[in-house]
Amino acid sequence: MDRKHRFAQVRAFTLVELLVVIAIIGVLVALLLPAVQSAREAARRMGCTNKLKQLALAAHNVHDISGRFPAGNAYRKGTKAPWVDKYDYYETWAITILPYLEQQAIYQLYDPTNPNAFNDPTGNMTRLRTSKMNIYICPSDPNRFVESSPASGPGGSGTSLVAAPHMQASFRGCAGSSWGNQSFSLAAGSDANWDDGTQIKPLMNWNSGMRGVFSSATDNGATTAPCRTAEITDGTANTLMFGEYATSKGSLNRRTLWAYAYTSYNLSDVTIGQSRTLIADFDVCAATPPTTNGNNQCKRGWGSLHAGGTLNFAFCDGSVRTVPKNVDMNVVLPALGSIGNGETIQGEF
Repeated sequence: MDRKHRFAQVRAFTLVELLVVIAIIGVLVALLLPAVQSAREAARRMGCTNKLKQLALAAHNVHDISGRFPAGNAYRKGTKAPWVDKYDYYETWAITILPYLEQQAIYQLYDPTNPNAFNDPTGNMTRLRTSKMNIYICPSDPNRFVESSPASGPGGSGTSLVAAPHMQASFRGCAGSSWGNQSFSLAAGSDANWDDGTQIKPLMNWNSGMRGVFSSATDNGATTAPCRTAEITDGTANTLMFGEYATSKGSLNRRTLWAYAYTSYNLSDVTIGQSRTLIADFDVCAATPPTTNGNNQCKRGWGSLHAGGTLNFAFCDGSVRTVPKNVDMNVVLPALGSIGNGETIQGEF
């Protein structure tokens, strides 16, 4: 055998060696893939928390200029025909803070003299409501963000256009803490949530300190004006401002709609005693006891699709912190959701 032939034999791989190399590569990929996925999720989670911080800073900028935070939504009487003296939904926090998020061009589409659900002849409100706003989207939500129609809408002036498309989003303002009903216990009763301008009166009579920084602003029976920092007597570091809401499947018409002012579509409440409202799946929440008031409290839930299901919240001091999905729903999260009920929350949640 000549030298050239012997050299070729030395360099050749056997089938067994090739299979071993492939197996080693497979093991390395299997070991590295979770680390890569974890790094990607960490980056997405950081992007999510950064956006929440920007929302909090924008809300504080509104306060610096006007002396109050934005209204969660404004349920007020119209000022021009045909809505004079008729109640309907107008402003909402997500529209009010647009100029402070460098979105002045989108904000200029908004006409505060028309009810929020009205498709004005210019088409401006339709363009506003269907604009995809990346600042309102958490990167950890794998669902597509598309136009969808809400499942419900306001009455009042008759401007409700439930079939009108709206763009989906990930973040909601905290309207306050309640039992979700006028019995003010886990027992069933008429609805009572701080995001609904028609339900403010019984809530204010029950406990005005339980409203959140973004409760509905109205003079319908009882007055709730947009919140001032001085009213947050529980401490800005102990009061929720914005949080996440995602649903893993189904019920697309119950996702967050950033520009829709009607009650719970970009506001959520902390529902006392109902941990089901932290399930990031509207359908599962609706089927989970206690089903007090059916699925109404699931509409006002919180949830994320981060690994482990942890929730990120922006607080009124501008900080962003993580709240575990098993947080106490009887005392801790309701205390954080209210601006002035006198609770003191210390340490980890």
